[in-house]
Parts: sequence; C-alpha cells; structure tokens
Amino acid sequence: MTAPIDGVISLVADTFHMIGITGPEGMEVLIHVGIDTVNMKGEGFEPLVSKGDPVKAGQRLLAFDIRKIREAGYSPVTAVLLPNSSCQDIRIEKTGATDRMEKLMTIPGR
Repeated sequence: MTAPIDGVISLVADTFHMIGITGPEGMEVLIHVGIDTVNMKGEGFEPLVSKGDPVKAGQRLLAFDIRKIREAGYSPVTAVLLPNSSCQDIRIEKTGATDRMEKLMTIPGR
C-alpha cells in the first residue's frame, strides 16, 4: 500500500491493518486494509512507516499478504476514507480495483 498524498503519518494501528495520514490543510486520510482484518492481530501485515513520519505520495506505507488475509477468511478490500472532509467536495474518479497511484477521487481546490 502506498501513500495517496503527501503528509505525516498520524496513525499506525497496533494490528497494522490501518494507517492514517494528515495532509495539506489538515486533511485526514484513513486507509483500512481488509474487512475485519483487525482480528488477524497483525499477522500478515508489515508497517513500513511509524507515527510522525513524513511521507510523499506514492511512498510505500504497508506490506501485507493478500493470501494470508484470504486464508484467514477475510476480504482484502481496502477502504480509503476521508473522515474530516465534506462529501459534497469530493468527486469519485474510480471505484473497484485500482493500480498503484491511480486517481480514486478529486477534492476541488487541492
């Protein structure tokens, strides 16, 4: 998983399945790998950053083993959330499977 924006790591979950970034103008991005993968207690996840680290868009943040996620009975679907942004300001560019650094959404003025 790579950083979608430049910013500072604000969260690395103890179970490594979720990472938060604070970007320009205080925009928050939360990336959650898998559904219910918190139950894996970090198995199959390797964080490549720590809280407080500056990051650039495209930088690797987390390595994870999709096979292990599936074998544990969980979906590897990854959510990219913007917890402090207004939905009316966001234009969705693509849903579903994406390639590294493929544009998912546009936030006007940013």
